[in-house]
Amino acid sequence: MRKFLFVWLGIFLISFAQAQDVHPPSADAMSIIRQISVGVNYYTGAAGISIPLANVSGRELGASIGLNYNSFGHRVQDVASSEGLGWSLAAGGSITRIVRGLPDDQEDGFCTPDKDDKEPDLFFFSFMGRSGKFVLDQQGQPVLFPFQPLSIKPGICRSVNSNSWEIIDENGVTYQFGLSSLERETISSRISDNSEPGISYVSTWHLSKVISANKTDELSFSYGSGSYSFVNYLFTKDDGACAINSTIKNRSSTVYVHAKYLETITTSGGRIELSWNNSRDDLIGGKSLSEVQVVNLEEDIVSKIRLSYSYFGSCQDRNCKRLRLDSINDLQSIPLYSFEYNTTFSLPSRDSKSIDYLGLYNAYTGNEWIPYFSATYPGATRNPDEDKMQADLLTSINHRGGGYSTFYYESNDGYRDGVFKSTVSGNRIYLKVSADGMGNIQRNFYKYLVEGSTTQSSGILFRSPVFGYSRDGGYDYLTRFSHASNELFDLNGANIGYSRVEEIIEGKGKTIYEFTNYDDHPDIDAAGNATSGEPPFVSVTSKFWERGNVKKVTMKDLNNRILTQDSYEYTFNHPEKSVVTGEKSLYLQQYCSQGDLLVGTYQIISKPFTLQKKISEIYDQIDPSNVKKISTTEEYFYDLTNFQRIRTVSYNTVDASEQYNSAIKYITSTAYNSTSLNSCLSTYNSCYKNCPIGDDACVQSCYSTYLSCISSNSSDARTKVIYALKAKKAINTVIEQRNYLTRTSQALVELGTSVSLYRFDGPGSKWIVPDTQWQSTKGSTGLTTINASGFFILPSNFQLMHTYNEYEDIYGRLVQETTRGGDVKAYTYLHDNTILGSTTINPGSYGMSTSSEFKPLVGATKVVDINNRSSSIEYDLVGRQRLVYDHEGNIVQRIRYHSKDEVPNFSIKSSSEQAIVGQNVTFSLDDIFVPTGGEAEFAWDMDNGTVYDDNRQEVVTSYSNEGMYSIKAVISANEFEPEIKTLNYLVSDPLQISICADGPQVIDLCGITPVSYGSCTVNNNSPSNNTQFYANFAQPSSTGCVGFYTYQWQYKKSTDSVWTTMTVTDSNMTFPPFVNTEGNYQVRCTATDGCGNTNVAYSYINYYKSNPSCT
Repeated sequence: MRKFLFVWLGIFLISFAQAQDVHPPSADAMSIIRQISVGVNYYTGAAGISIPLANVSGRELGASIGLNYNSFGHRVQDVASSEGLGWSLAAGGSITRIVRGLPDDQEDGFCTPDKDDKEPDLFFFSFMGRSGKFVLDQQGQPVLFPFQPLSIKPGICRSVNSNSWEIIDENGVTYQFGLSSLERETISSRISDNSEPGISYVSTWHLSKVISANKTDELSFSYGSGSYSFVNYLFTKDDGACAINSTIKNRSSTVYVHAKYLETITTSGGRIELSWNNSRDDLIGGKSLSEVQVVNLEEDIVSKIRLSYSYFGSCQDRNCKRLRLDSINDLQSIPLYSFEYNTTFSLPSRDSKSIDYLGLYNAYTGNEWIPYFSATYPGATRNPDEDKMQADLLTSINHRGGGYSTFYYESNDGYRDGVFKSTVSGNRIYLKVSADGMGNIQRNFYKYLVEGSTTQSSGILFRSPVFGYSRDGGYDYLTRFSHASNELFDLNGANIGYSRVEEIIEGKGKTIYEFTNYDDHPDIDAAGNATSGEPPFVSVTSKFWERGNVKKVTMKDLNNRILTQDSYEYTFNHPEKSVVTGEKSLYLQQYCSQGDLLVGTYQIISKPFTLQKKISEIYDQIDPSNVKKISTTEEYFYDLTNFQRIRTVSYNTVDASEQYNSAIKYITSTAYNSTSLNSCLSTYNSCYKNCPIGDDACVQSCYSTYLSCISSNSSDARTKVIYALKAKKAINTVIEQRNYLTRTSQALVELGTSVSLYRFDGPGSKWIVPDTQWQSTKGSTGLTTINASGFFILPSNFQLMHTYNEYEDIYGRLVQETTRGGDVKAYTYLHDNTILGSTTINPGSYGMSTSSEFKPLVGATKVVDINNRSSSIEYDLVGRQRLVYDHEGNIVQRIRYHSKDEVPNFSIKSSSEQAIVGQNVTFSLDDIFVPTGGEAEFAWDMDNGTVYDDNRQEVVTSYSNEGMYSIKAVISANEFEPEIKTLNYLVSDPLQISICADGPQVIDLCGITPVSYGSCTVNNNSPSNNTQFYANFAQPSSTGCVGFYTYQWQYKKSTDSVWTTMTVTDSNMTFPPFVNTEGNYQVRCTATDGCGNTNVAYSYINYYKSNPSCT
């Protein structure tokens, strides 16, 4: 059996090589997992920090991009994501995995026959604001935990392994991942001492497409590629009488990431484009997000966001530096947001030994990797340090306009097995200060205490770290690890939770939150003969979803009087939907020559949990005793297949004799079941599962066969549509909504039932669209159902309320509907049917219409009312309304925006990053923004004696001398002082190289005439030495464009016509020693500078015979 080790200080802190084989995804994918897992809530003490960057809406689907920040703390080994340390990009989506043991889909993996690996990989998905976790069982079927009613078609571990994934949500929307290698991210890793074979696998499948249920709208995603590598550090040490030696073993891993970077999200309404910086000081081959812009259907850039960076670092070494996000800017001169961080302490080098048990920075200053075990076996300390764990942590967000949000942190604290831990690794927020820039400041304090105490923490620590284990079988034997070897985080990404948290809102009162926690919902230790906390460090059976659910929210005023209180009850004992068992084993030495096989098993359980009851209490503020209240109870009921909420019951908590019921019947309701039609559906689902992902023809063939099947079993179009919706997996489609009252010892009172019916429409009847809406008369009874013959039953007491008459044939947009009163509404659309253009009531001679014209993704530019009077709107460059005109073209509103210290803004662009003497360069002004609008004037100083003051925005020029030029441009606008921007531009002399030989250059093959040596020969002066040729700049200034140079070396006999090209691309080459036959050889070097300019130089090497007859 092959075993691999990959070290990651993340959700799981990794064990020694023999026991814990965990392989995580890349730094960017990992930051997303952490954001999904840690969450932003009072239960973990994490600050909620998210920043929107861009949003584009289409006909039915839309896309957005933002940044999230994880305030838990930075592990010393962390590699900063492409958005900066602690930040993650919330955009698109992905399925990513943490490999346990071997990749599931590779030889001997969990879902392969006769597998050696008995642990399933952990998969995490995130898309369009949704997230979750699953594993694949031994048959390759997804098992979600906790349960979610999603359809997942795996890309691995199935008979058709496309390496692409598909998820369909409850609305029938399809999400496809990794359709090609361009959307898959791979990882390779190898132990530094090469004691084990390396491993390579697909770690992340990025979102490729999103397709609406009717396939009338689509999002597509494109990615760029990059590669980088880093080292994760891990060391082990054996001690004791049985130890072979007590030297430290280096079990560190070098990780190679073949990353993907999101570049474009295309929607039917426009696209979002992302640009990336191609180099980073902290990560060889790494990239950073530089710009996000939104482009509408008219190819106008309607939004542009730039991200600015620097680096954290206590030294200049690459391992010390970490990418730091400094600000987010749009076209205006003042940043949208700028960021401040705790730099009292900066993280040390990534290979630092100053780490606590979770890998955060601590106060240890020694030089030991192996931690302390006992007085006999001393070592490093892994104790947390409250100050240093805040190194480089975000402390303030400054908003344009003078507002800010400042965060203050403290270490976690809590209890483990009844023992209080005053300093627990990881940060929690204890104060947030918010200011609006207008003098208003709000302070929110957070206390994590049990009720009635001013000192006792409500925190519960889930697990304690294990850094080693000892055995005594006649001889002592100790194994220690540099990092904790057991899993310290649960699958929700938390290592501690707080049962009770107070948020004290200064000057207003407080809100108290109470949560389910580990004391009532613990994980289950592994089964088998493996002892908890010892090898092989088996995972637990996790119940993470049962923790962190709010139990009670109480609001109090400044006098500590209760204002409101909401209480929540959950059901966690629903039947299990599926269970996957994982197993880990290890032969562990007990005596110097003997040992035992230790085996532990754990389970991944897929089961739902539901909110069962909510009690809402509003307290009488006049009552001096603060006990009088109005209390309302809501109870919730669910179907037991998809766990959709199908009924809500509301009543007075004190007197439950009268209860208001609201019931929903989805297409999944048992009322809409037919045995014969269910058989058709089962056949379709099997057919669909066997189709390769992305094979639309296969799916369509299955669907057509399915429609034929249901048509042969039911002639009712309404029934067919319901079953077609089931095939589309649009299970959230509502058919019936019913409201009624129940009273003790009295008859049920019907309050009204509404029914929505659907129909096939569009070309080839391939769409399913709303058809009609019906309403029962008050007090009447009768409910919808499908009978045994497959007919849909709509009771006769229902009245037609609304008819959706017509849809357009391209994208299925509604173009006409009729209300119960007979009014007809007609609609037209603009910009590829993405925006409503006009509405007409009762089309015809007496129709009333309103219409609009739009700048897509900005707003209406013209609005015409029912009296045919129009108004027009102009916008500034950042999409804000600037001028409003009436129907006669008069300005009726002028809107101006001012931010403190704001000035006009622009940037200088050049057609190339640098140039050579005499080369034409184009300089232009870009992103020009004048806060007050209106016209501006421009002037240039080219730093060579040339000045342009003719208001031009573009200059084409060249320079006759080399040097660094400071090109200046100035903008003049009303109400502002002139604003100057400078661009430093390097001009170099044209590239010119020469070649010299180091070593023998003229060689007598007879050995009679002394060898002549090249002009740069110093020590290479033996006739038998190989000759080196060097390319040098002909003059110190003849560098051409500086940067990365490439060299092409070639040689040939002077009598030949074909050059032989060598593989070397450096500035020096060794002449091939096998070329020593008589002849004069020409040597040619072609150098290319950073701008692509080339220069060629020649030299020679001559082999001759002074005696033609010598051999």
